[in-house]
Amino acid sequence: MPTEPSNPVALVYTRYTGGLNGGLIRHEQILNLVKRAGCEPVVNAGISPRFHRQILPSFLAAMGIVLGANFQNKKLLIRARQGKGFMAQLLVGRYYRAATEAIRQRRPRFLVVEDVIFGGQGAIFAGKKLGVPVIAMPHNVDALGGVADRMRSCVCLSAEMEALSLANKTFAISQSDGWLQQQFGIDSSVLSYYPAPERESYLRSIRAARENHSPSQRFLIPGNAHNPPTREGLMELLEAIASRTWPDGVGFDVIGTATESCRKPIFPSQIVIHGAVKSEQFMSLVAKCAACIAYQKKGTGSLTRVPEMLIAGVPVFGNKMALRDWIHTDGVYAFNNFDDLAKLLSGYCKTPQIPEPTIWQEEQFLSAIHRLCINGCKKS
Repeated sequence: MPTEPSNPVALVYTRYTGGLNGGLIRHEQILNLVKRAGCEPVVNAGISPRFHRQILPSFLAAMGIVLGANFQNKKLLIRARQGKGFMAQLLVGRYYRAATEAIRQRRPRFLVVEDVIFGGQGAIFAGKKLGVPVIAMPHNVDALGGVADRMRSCVCLSAEMEALSLANKTFAISQSDGWLQQQFGIDSSVLSYYPAPERESYLRSIRAARENHSPSQRFLIPGNAHNPPTREGLMELLEAIASRTWPDGVGFDVIGTATESCRKPIFPSQIVIHGAVKSEQFMSLVAKCAACIAYQKKGTGSLTRVPEMLIAGVPVFGNKMALRDWIHTDGVYAFNNFDDLAKLLSGYCKTPQIPEPTIWQEEQFLSAIHRLCINGCKKS
């Protein structure tokens, strides 16, 4: 029998629990802050990894929302169907059923929902229905990533903003996401990414290891190719690199989930695609690289690799879209086109300072938890 946690419980619902990527390390940051608030985070309570076993109860839960919830929730569920298909309704029902049971069994102080249009709105519905405060912490504006059809994207965006409006408090990962949410009347603040203590210590150890390596002409290109905006930017960057002639010794190491699918016959041997790497290989590549390159044509959220590389002592070259909130940070160098990038690659950059921790933003988050747990759900 599992032992009951000694601290008050906070239920956390997320899809970012596997693989070393930006989603996972943001999730770890959130878990660390929940613990600092004096609560024990319980992740995805009531959700079985074998979804096929929950199809019928998920469907019944979704129908229960349609038949028994208020009009706003019904409308949101219909929008989910229009934007993402019937599977979206099943996911909403799955999260609603799981969170409802978990709330009744574990009596949590509050809920944290990281996924808002991937079923997570079901957990928000459950919290609202049972009077448990809900904090939404989307990693980006999901509706604006990976949906090619404009009308579907608009439907998904409307559903996402409506779901966020039901939460008691929202924390965005970037200034731009927070600004957009505020335009929809959402009580949104910013909690930038900064690694949890264990991850920060690991990155600082890489910084120390870099001092023992001689200057290199290899450049690191990290990214998660499952993410459509990241993949699009990665392919354009690699094709631009492949179209140029580079001096002997210059090389490019591409790492990240599914990046092996980005290989093309035209790519020269100077481009080495490693795919997903384990901790030891990641440390070796980061310790030896000259700089990190980040490039995106579009995207929301914030690239967690930027502060991670800076803490590890690695300069970051990127276009303005990729750099977003970090563009004025020490060690970050923006380029406007690939000619600018070529000049940066041939130059020398000093070791960047470690970026300041997001202490005041974290205090804002902890204060919001304290306020909600004392006053309970303020929204009807």
